[in-house]
Amino acid sequence: MNKTILFLCSFFMLVHNIHSNKSFPLKSIYNPGFMLTNSEKVVVTDTKNNTLHIFHLEGKELSTFGKTGQGPGEWTNIDSVQLLADEIVVSSASKVLFFNYMGKLIKEKKLIKDIYGIKKSKNGWFGYEIEENNHELTRVLYQYQDDFKKNNKIFEETLPSPLSSNIEVVEHCSRIEYSKCLFLANTRSGFLISEYADTGEKLKEFSNKNVQRVNVTSKFKEYMLNELKSAPEIAKNWEMLKNKFFFPKYFPAFNDFAVSENGLLLIRTYLEKNGKNIYYLINNNAQTKYWREIELPENIKYFYNPMFRHFCVGKDMVFYILEDSEGNFSLNKIRLVK
Repeated sequence: MNKTILFLCSFFMLVHNIHSNKSFPLKSIYNPGFMLTNSEKVVVTDTKNNTLHIFHLEGKELSTFGKTGQGPGEWTNIDSVQLLADEIVVSSASKVLFFNYMGKLIKEKKLIKDIYGIKKSKNGWFGYEIEENNHELTRVLYQYQDDFKKNNKIFEETLPSPLSSNIEVVEHCSRIEYSKCLFLANTRSGFLISEYADTGEKLKEFSNKNVQRVNVTSKFKEYMLNELKSAPEIAKNWEMLKNKFFFPKYFPAFNDFAVSENGLLLIRTYLEKNGKNIYYLINNNAQTKYWREIELPENIKYFYNPMFRHFCVGKDMVFYILEDSEGNFSLNKIRLVK
């Protein structure tokens, strides 16, 4: 097969069209946080009640579970969720809990330190630690053995610290996602997603020079400052903090991303077209890297907190949450037709 035919085959495998939008009310969700999906279920967290909700792909709620506390099966907050074949892995800083899909606790593992964004792989675990050095905070991604002893440092980055002289207001995406491999976003050096094997070896990098950065506008600055002022702890210390905040000239083009079981990446950008934010689909398994630009509804909310994401991608579906004018939430899905 020559290169031209190979390219065309890859191209047609990756050209997706939007088809058959469906919507289902989320009557039990008061404040949706994080969502993710596999081939059979959609999971949505509720940050108000600190609960986890399991839905069928057609919108039927199958189970709800979770309780705030320190006891068995309880968590202080939901830090990360991972869907395995027969288990749901929930991490809460110094605790990892395993549930079945009906919400029954199978086992839990207590950690000697706080680890965030925990993901299980065939060769152990991945997770972040936050380390302090003088007035700087550093987020370090490690690969761990089953006992959570450090095995391999994968990546590290400096975080804005309240103790430092300047606090950058523009957030950077550094979420990790896991399907069969680990995907790590790094927007501090541009638009870059790195793929790692579960041994910790880097396999690929995805970048797009056309969407490296976006101007930070005065409208965005005003919006972000109002958001900051509405946070109780910041409002209380506004006079002390207000001169520490600064806006860079540019901020990264993409805000968040999700990965499907079969390696399809859905990337959310700050870029707009026809008044709607642009999303990119990347087929990780294609012979030729191909970026497919799609539009989803403009009222899928932005969040600057890794605990919130109102969209996810399955093998051939995009799921997202919308809020109506009366504050009711709905689960929506769009089929991606090849």
